[in-house]
Amino acid sequence: MLVAGYVMDELLDLEGLEVDPVNIIEADTPLHKAVYFAKSEKTLGLDVVKLLVDAGADPRYVSNPVRPSPRHH
Repeated sequence: MLVAGYVMDELLDLEGLEVDPVNIIEADTPLHKAVYFAKSEKTLGLDVVKLLVDAGADPRYVSNPVRPSPRHH
């Protein structure tokens, strides 16, 4: 895993960290963004998706009714 992945893993292990905050502009969660990123940067994007899900991100979460949940991508 890249250094950035290690740092992200450490941050996601912090107690009380919210892994599903909703972006108020696009109504997406970090997991939504990671899935979209994985479409163009597959390896790194899927690593980020895995880290977020392992940290408790909900792949069924639908914050934006126009876009499907991350698990539908």
